[in-house]
Amino acid sequence: MKRKFFSELALALALFTISGCNAEEPVNITPGSKKILIAVFSYTGNTRQAAQAIQRKTGGTLIEIEPETPYSQDYQAVVKQGKEEVDSGFLPKLKTKAANIRDYDVIFVGSPIWWYTIAPPVASFLHDHDLSGKTVVPFFTHGGYGIGHSLKDIRKYAPGAVLAGEFELDRDSLKEMDARITKWLKEIGVGQMTGNKQTSLIRTTDSIQDIVNHPAFRDFGRRLLPWDDDRNYDVPLDQVATLLPYHSNVKPAEAAASLNRLIGDANAGKTVFYDIYTEQEKTAVPAKRNTGLFFYRGEPGAPFAVVNPGGGFVYVGSFHEGFPYAAEISRKGYNAFVLKYRTGGGQYAVEDLAAALKFIFQNADELGVGTKHYSLWGSSAGARMAAFIGSSGLFPKPAAVVMAYTGQSEFTRNDPPTFSVVGSEDRIANPAAVEHRAQEMKRAGIDVEFHRFRNVGHGFGSGRGTGAEGWIGEAVKFWEKHIL
Repeated sequence: MKRKFFSELALALALFTISGCNAEEPVNITPGSKKILIAVFSYTGNTRQAAQAIQRKTGGTLIEIEPETPYSQDYQAVVKQGKEEVDSGFLPKLKTKAANIRDYDVIFVGSPIWWYTIAPPVASFLHDHDLSGKTVVPFFTHGGYGIGHSLKDIRKYAPGAVLAGEFELDRDSLKEMDARITKWLKEIGVGQMTGNKQTSLIRTTDSIQDIVNHPAFRDFGRRLLPWDDDRNYDVPLDQVATLLPYHSNVKPAEAAASLNRLIGDANAGKTVFYDIYTEQEKTAVPAKRNTGLFFYRGEPGAPFAVVNPGGGFVYVGSFHEGFPYAAEISRKGYNAFVLKYRTGGGQYAVEDLAAALKFIFQNADELGVGTKHYSLWGSSAGARMAAFIGSSGLFPKPAAVVMAYTGQSEFTRNDPPTFSVVGSEDRIANPAAVEHRAQEMKRAGIDVEFHRFRNVGHGFGSGRGTGAEGWIGEAVKFWEKHIL
């Protein structure tokens, strides 16, 4: 009964009428721009007022999301109906259809928070329109209980969109609505979102050198690269497999999509790369300039994962088993980092992973990540790194370690719960040895889940298009089992 009471109270506060506006302050965007669409659902008019303020400041086109069957004027009836619709995943039919949505680059989507997520008509709008490649900017009104799992649900209903720059108003900040919206629009750089240079998305035909020089990756683009030498990168992304000799099943489209996610966040004014060493440390050891963390944001405060790509400690295969992994993990609501570590030996790489974890723990509040129940992910050489740090005792024990195709044989009784995968045709990591380690760990009382995929070789990445497809989702479920 207590949970039901607080749920109903949350919805009641979400429906609370917003009142009071300050003087208008324009944002630096050309009025009447056809590049910005503002789509809003509002039951009492609260979220509509926020949408109208956004429209006045951006000159975007404003449309109402209207269900074919309007909601009752009886508040208690809406409370009951809203819960039933959210619990069942119901998607109401809409009057609203934006036939020309392809004309817009940036879609602001506004919703009140109903039962800890977006209102069902908003879910219908996202589901009914193809927003692939669009920048979706959510804004919410609620009564003080936060946005719940709204971002996760938006990603579910608009999987091809780039989600960026969310904004929320609670009842304690209603009188500051206008000023806060003005500040938010400036912070997310909405004017830059509509500029061709900033919103240009990566295609598989783009050269890797052009990707490194993309405005979103200014000052750290070389950290995207697998090799730290001066080899020729004037090759298209669809030939990136030629730079990854220890990998198979390389999917350039997957790499492009995951990089476009970073571009969307960067265009929204979010930091997508962090140095893990100080300038003094990098001056003392110049190779440390080749390191850092790429950040894929999930739900604020959610646990984080650190993804360590493989490459035999001679290169770092982030294009294949770093960025795509992190993008998928973040779509499930978790925060994910991809580590670019030094090559030249396992010791350097492990030192960099330790430095990365130290950085995350020390800056967790600024990063917006939860430090409990984190996980370490690694593929091939990266899996060795994750296993070593996971059982080292240098940091709080991770909730799970996820290891892909590595010949690592050692373990301790202190090892965290481990998810392990390998291909039956792996000629680098012996599948029998990988399975034997998993069995021995189980005998030692460690929770282990092991998968051997048929007809798959070494370095298969996400496994898309093979018998290993879907393994990342299963690994996330294993991790979730150990998030208490």
